[in-house]
Amino acid sequence: MIKRILLISLIASLGIGLTSFVKSEFELAKHLDIYYSLVKEVLINYVDEVDPGELIEHSITGMLKELDPYTNYIPENDIENIRLLTTGEYGGIGAVYRQREGINYIVEPYENSPASKAGLRPGDIVLSVDGRSIDGMSPDELSEIFQGQPGTKITLTIRRPGETELLTKELIREKIETKSVPYHGILENGIAYMNLSSFTTKAHQEIFAAIKELEKEQDLNGIIIDVRNNPGGLLMEAVKIVNLFVPKGQEVVSTKGKVEIHHHTYLTPVEPHNLEVPVAVLINSQSASASEIVSGALQDLDRAVVIGERSFGKGLVQQNRDLSYNAKLKITTAKYYIPSGRCIQAVDYSLRDENGRIASIPDSLMKEFTTKNGRKVYDGGGIMPDLEVKNENLSELGTKLYLRDIIFDFATQYYLQHDTILPPKSFTITDSDYQDFIAFVKEQSFDFTRETEKALAELKEMAQEDQLYDRFAKSFDQLAEDLKPNLEEELMYYRAELTDLIQTEIIFRYFGTSGQIEYSLQEDKVVQEALKTLSDSAHYQTILGNNP
Repeated sequence: MIKRILLISLIASLGIGLTSFVKSEFELAKHLDIYYSLVKEVLINYVDEVDPGELIEHSITGMLKELDPYTNYIPENDIENIRLLTTGEYGGIGAVYRQREGINYIVEPYENSPASKAGLRPGDIVLSVDGRSIDGMSPDELSEIFQGQPGTKITLTIRRPGETELLTKELIREKIETKSVPYHGILENGIAYMNLSSFTTKAHQEIFAAIKELEKEQDLNGIIIDVRNNPGGLLMEAVKIVNLFVPKGQEVVSTKGKVEIHHHTYLTPVEPHNLEVPVAVLINSQSASASEIVSGALQDLDRAVVIGERSFGKGLVQQNRDLSYNAKLKITTAKYYIPSGRCIQAVDYSLRDENGRIASIPDSLMKEFTTKNGRKVYDGGGIMPDLEVKNENLSELGTKLYLRDIIFDFATQYYLQHDTILPPKSFTITDSDYQDFIAFVKEQSFDFTRETEKALAELKEMAQEDQLYDRFAKSFDQLAEDLKPNLEEELMYYRAELTDLIQTEIIFRYFGTSGQIEYSLQEDKVVQEALKTLSDSAHYQTILGNNP
């Protein structure tokens, strides 16, 4: 009775109506009783043996799918992954690995990690761990084996492409710290560039340290912050990064939920680093959450020009709540709103059609807001850039060669045959190298079937069902012949695109992520637009609505 009174008092303090709570409590008790009875009947009477833990976990996952993609149940054995996402730290060997057709291979050993120190290379195939075969293991199972307490030993047996003898590598797990800023440097005209790939607990520190380092080299005439493909992370890290360029006490973001305890306003906590330096933020369709707080807040405050493509549109805030047996619930508790008052959430998960499908908010229903200088901005669809610039999409051929790891494997072969290459900005493959690539693709029995060919096959089936095929058989055959690709011709036609992909992958072998980014910046249209904008003060100020 006392517990119930305390619970009712707590509910009242949270701002939830008592009548609503009592009704919800009854419904909860009723359906949990039904659920328990149902599970018990399944466990007792179902024809096959059922794992109760697995059954319940599936039902929890299914229930949470009815809410939104970000509300998730986290069992105890997945807690380490959550810590990695928030802190960027974990205990392990420090390598990215991937599974292809049941084969587990190394994609990237992190710089100065146990994997790097042991001499692991991209393309190395892991056969066993501590003498135990890993055949049939999922990537998640392998992850659990590679991770562990710092100081513990692990022995890998690997097969290296190009070598006949198996290799044994002994590694000592260490505390691994992934970087939020994998690359920074000065591009031209005193304009600094920094790639911000995540919002972990050290994101702000790394950005600030990068700026201070570059300022020692020369006075900065502009700063480019690249959050393309950055899925977000810790909200306060976004607030602190915005704080580098706006005054203390400025509202950056506020959150509003159903319960009052989730209503918060986040102000910049300290004096800024620089209020004058021109800033550009680069975004694309995969920039989400904290990335949108940084780009959206700086846009609303007219403190930065946002360049690229419309962002993802994730304006939902999650918190981790403790559950029994060391499990957790990551639950959406609020929506966030940037300084203009807009929420950039692109999807309303509470609105579904009769088939359960969720639709994005149409442009016609977006509401207009204004920035500090009175520029028009809109809610409901992510952050719209001030300057829209789209990088060209890969061709269908390039996409399939990349996803099939044929470019990855060719780079591995190239790495085995060349001890060194020129620096990232100078490296190019030769005509002979590209001919080697064409031969390599042919050796892989690569079957290149265009989507248009698949569509034609479907059309033929429809024509046969409608008894029309015989009338147009010659036309179908001629079109099929015209669409049939000649692989070598296609590889030559898309040579420029494929050469870029090959060079990017080869540079990664020798210079890691930082070298790969340095190389990619040379032909990056979004970066080039940012450089052009930051170099033209009048143009920059006009975009922001300031009088030049």
